[in-house]
Amino acid sequence: MLAKLTVKTLAVCNRFSRDEEGAGLVEYGMLVALIAAVVGGVVVTFGTNLSSGWDALNTNVTTWFTT
Repeated sequence: MLAKLTVKTLAVCNRFSRDEEGAGLVEYGMLVALIAAVVGGVVVTFGTNLSSGWDALNTNVTTWFTT
C-alpha cells in the first residue's frame, strides 16, 4: 500500500516538475513571501514609532473636534 502511494506521489511530482507553468506560480509565490517578510520587518522595526504617531494624530483630531 505504501509502495503504491509512493510511486503515485513520485509520478505526480515528476509531472509537475516538467510543467513550466508551475515554475511561474512558484516564482510568484516566492515573491509574495518575500514582500510579506519585508513588510513584516518594517512593521516590527517601525511599529512603535508608527503607533505613537497615530496616537498623537488621534489626540490632535479629537481635541480639534471637541473645541
